[in-house]
Amino acid sequence: MPETPFFSIIIPTFNRADKLDIPIKSILNQEFKNWELIIIDDGSIDKTKELVASFNQNNIHYFHQNNRGKSAARNLGITKAIGKYICFQDSDDEYLPNHLQILYDYISENEQKVSLVRTGIMIYENGKFKKKSSLTYHSWNNVFPFENFTTAAIYYKLLKETRFPEAYFINEDLYFLLQLKNLTTCHVIEKWTGIYHFDSSNSGAKGLKYEDNMLNKRACLEDILSWHYSTFRTFVIKQRCLTEILLLAGHIKYQPKKVFKAVGMNLKIFIRFPLAYSYLCFRIIYVKLGEWTGLYRTKDRF
Repeated sequence: MPETPFFSIIIPTFNRADKLDIPIKSILNQEFKNWELIIIDDGSIDKTKELVASFNQNNIHYFHQNNRGKSAARNLGITKAIGKYICFQDSDDEYLPNHLQILYDYISENEQKVSLVRTGIMIYENGKFKKKSSLTYHSWNNVFPFENFTTAAIYYKLLKETRFPEAYFINEDLYFLLQLKNLTTCHVIEKWTGIYHFDSSNSGAKGLKYEDNMLNKRACLEDILSWHYSTFRTFVIKQRCLTEILLLAGHIKYQPKKVFKAVGMNLKIFIRFPLAYSYLCFRIIYVKLGEWTGLYRTKDRF
């Protein structure tokens, strides 16, 4: 009888056959071997299925669904998982070889106490190391806990109460993590064991779909603000203000007729969150001046 996997790793994917081998190979290279990989194909029309089949591994499971978004794909993955702890990875990122072993060792040493644990990630841009993620919340401008989502391991019973919000495809992972933090304590291992490959061209604020993306982001953040209260609320407020600024910028570039309405929405969000909005505007000006003049570079952007 096959051993029940300790970790179930869920990857949602859509037309990423050119990159999906990156996370798969990183999982195959793990020092800790008791895992299963669940790949949920969200309606791909490329060679995703053939790529997965080429690995010919009994502990890699492929499921196909009609295109319903990554939240629905992750939720389907949860229903298919049989591991004690559930992990989520993206279709173009990777784990370092010791990632699962470090999680397993920590959980084993604190077995009765750990239902949510994570490490940190190293962020690469264009193949070059950029920075390490934060391990703690230290300022309102900090992107924790969002950027550490893919290094987390979650006790399976906790996911009987929590699912990804299928209405949202932007910030759905932040929504999910904050739901979990309402239920349990997040344990943090002070090691960086994941790699996030940042691609600015995939930013939801860029391209012709910017409006759909920013409106979805707005709806998700408003939903979070309606129920979540903690130190992370300041980060959510900052994101809410930034969404209106990015939507205005998109209209200026692509749809000038909508600029007037967007200015009105920015005025409303300024009245609602004056300190956060003002700080963010000054921050954007400061960062942009540094980029345009070349006189200085900031560690983070907005």
